[in-house]
Amino acid sequence: MNIYEKIDGILATLELPFYYLMPEFAREPPQLFITYNFYNKPSFFGDGDEIASRFFVTFGIFGKDNSQVNNLYETLKTLLKNGGFTRSGTLYTSDNDFPKYFRISADFNIDL
Repeated sequence: MNIYEKIDGILATLELPFYYLMPEFAREPPQLFITYNFYNKPSFFGDGDEIASRFFVTFGIFGKDNSQVNNLYETLKTLLKNGGFTRSGTLYTSDNDFPKYFRISADFNIDL
């Protein structure tokens, strides 16, 4: 299983729009949606062979209702933990790209 399959499989259970990278909407954005992006770093054996890749994933949760955003974050946090991810930080903010939207930016990592 690759990282896209892992993340998309978890996000699909939420039954709401999600996007890899930040989308550009032609019309009004959905009321509630998630974005994600990631990078990875390899881990090596002493002989130089790669044993795993650690993926650092940032999820953006956007919504017009602050309580919905917070509830979605708590649900996502549980799903990711059950999926083998470890939380590494969270930032609560508004967003300049989507005025009038609340945003939670949550960082997780996983070794694959």
